[in-house]
Amino acid sequence: MSAPRHIGTTWHLLDRVPKDVSSKARGQSVAIEVDGERRSLTLGEFAKLSLKTKEAAKAKRRYHEAAAALSRHYEALRHGPTKITQQQAAALAGDYFRSLLQRHGDNPGEADQWLDGMDSLIAAPPFPRADRNGLMAIIRFGFSLTFMLLSRPFGRIPWCVYTPINV
Repeated sequence: MSAPRHIGTTWHLLDRVPKDVSSKARGQSVAIEVDGERRSLTLGEFAKLSLKTKEAAKAKRRYHEAAAALSRHYEALRHGPTKITQQQAAALAGDYFRSLLQRHGDNPGEADQWLDGMDSLIAAPPFPRADRNGLMAIIRFGFSLTFMLLSRPFGRIPWCVYTPINV
């Protein structure tokens, strides 16, 4: 089994992407949760992610957490997209909505702040002409994020399907 690697002054996850999924995984951006913080990395021949610590014990714990999330992602790539029912899609959208509501409650902040966390949604827009400005208009005028989640293929938003949302 691999272990965290000390690069410079911090510890990193640096593992080779399995050969059986390397062609599907290459260039893919993956969002995983490490120590309660959502982090993203782009897969190539290797998966590399800073564990943001200088302590070996913390690095080991964070490494195992990140490696497990990547392992789930690789397993999902092996099996391909899972067909889900309308009811399951609605349940996923509901879980996502409740997590947003719990985190932001009655004070969601400015629309500009939401764009930073929505890069994975912008990468696969539901409509051909949706861009950052279009998304800004959607947010300002109240277009339902639930509809956006339900209208896109689930294989294109890995954090929603493969990683449970922990609040």
